[in-house]
Amino acid sequence: TCLPKLPDIMGEMVGGGVSPVALFREAVDKVTIGMVMLDLEGRIRYANSSYGEMSGYTPTELLNRDFASDFESQGDPDEQSDARAQLAGLLRGEQENLRRGFRHLRKDGSTLWMNVSASLLRDEKGHPHAAIVVVEDVTPQHVSEAALHEVLAEQLQLMEAIPQMVWVTGPGGKPEYVNERWRAFTRADPKSEPFGGLDLDRKSVV
Repeated sequence: TCLPKLPDIMGEMVGGGVSPVALFREAVDKVTIGMVMLDLEGRIRYANSSYGEMSGYTPTELLNRDFASDFESQGDPDEQSDARAQLAGLLRGEQENLRRGFRHLRKDGSTLWMNVSASLLRDEKGHPHAAIVVVEDVTPQHVSEAALHEVLAEQLQLMEAIPQMVWVTGPGGKPEYVNERWRAFTRADPKSEPFGGLDLDRKSVV
């Protein structure tokens, strides 16, 4: 048995003079993920409230704005150029779907990390007509990762600066790091013995 189509379900659910179209528009506007409709030039023809909150722009400011206009404002230029090229290929009908991460620039200048799922919409003759884009804000995850890398970098700098020998082993006792003091003490070749001859296991650790 095939699942009923969305218009049929919405037609059964509406009442009190509310049209299925109005109900659908309200549902799209209230979902917690961003939803954007693009024309074939990549301009925003519709954006829901969630995307407006993510980007910091008002509905008026988003209307007819180039969706990819801020792609190259952050991050590696080659990466952002590739992102623009992939989106352009979708709008030309060279592919039906696009899924990837993007770095976008918010109105206030901060970085918006987002996962994008875009699908091409075709007209009755099969020609590209528009694209629907679903945007998930994953900025908190990236901020947490960046903070972790910063802490690890500070720890590494500290371990290299202290006068004592320092080594770090993993849960299985395998060496993961030795500082410069240890390498100088053992005089081991960094290429053949990157951990300065460290040969520890759980039994030998005191």
